[in-house]
Amino acid sequence: MKRCLFLLLAALLAAPAIAQTTYSVRFDSEWSAATHPSSFPPNPHMSPLIGGTHDSSYSMWGPGQTARNGMEIMAESGGTALLQSEVNARITFGNAFSVINGGGIGVSPGSVTTTFEITGAYPLVSLVSMIAPSPDWFVGVHDLSLVENREWISEITVDLFPYDSGTDSGSGYTSANADTNPAEPITALTGGPFLVNGQLRRIGTFTFTCQTGCGAVVTETEDPRVVPQEFAVGSPFPNPAVDQVSIPVTPGDASSITVELVNALGQKITHSAPVSPGQGEQIVRVPVTTLASGVWFIRVSGSSQTTTSRVVLAR
Repeated sequence: MKRCLFLLLAALLAAPAIAQTTYSVRFDSEWSAATHPSSFPPNPHMSPLIGGTHDSSYSMWGPGQTARNGMEIMAESGGTALLQSEVNARITFGNAFSVINGGGIGVSPGSVTTTFEITGAYPLVSLVSMIAPSPDWFVGVHDLSLVENREWISEITVDLFPYDSGTDSGSGYTSANADTNPAEPITALTGGPFLVNGQLRRIGTFTFTCQTGCGAVVTETEDPRVVPQEFAVGSPFPNPAVDQVSIPVTPGDASSITVELVNALGQKITHSAPVSPGQGEQIVRVPVTTLASGVWFIRVSGSSQTTTSRVVLAR
């Protein structure tokens, strides 16, 4: 037993280490009655920071995209758990490296700082915080590279302007909930209470500062995440869906995937999609415009395996 433990320890010590770099990010919120006097709300605050480091095959959010469930909940309520789960799922699939968690700002203006790990294989950062109170407004960065000319950027400050997640139709800070159905694309907010004397004023800034492992980006000693090659199926999105359902699939050795949608009345459609075996996660998109609204079960089959999940179709 002692010999086995010794050999295991030796193997772990001999394994190539992932070259990690540590950054801090400071969120300075300037949002106040002085900077944005129009209809400024009571109890102004910013929700906890949530995001991740990732590569270019994954985008957590971006203008023109439809907000996934995690982004919707973050933008409407400040909740971070589902978005954190989505980033963790991407880590499993090999698209992301780390989750970024940070505190919120209890009273704006104010500031908060957190740290995170990043590597040369996953040099992009996406990070968000809800403007609260608000219908579904938030600030953030998406797909921000911290690498320039193969060097880690020592420090960069990004101006933060407001975005609308497209999931709530409220027009003011304290508007009642008004679900946007179907959801609209994420858009920049360029008017309303954020326009002051004809100019759009920033909400605050993110300042990213390299702490350790700075300088040249090391890629030769990286041990990139192994993308799972066995059959696996992620959560369908968007959910609820209107026009189509997107399903993250790792096909394993399958060259095609069969998707069956079945509802409680026994109605069923079958959709087949070609995939590339052994190429990691891929997105299978299934049109659902002709299907009745309500709860549907999705059965995804590849090779000899089948998984089942649930999606709501809304009209």
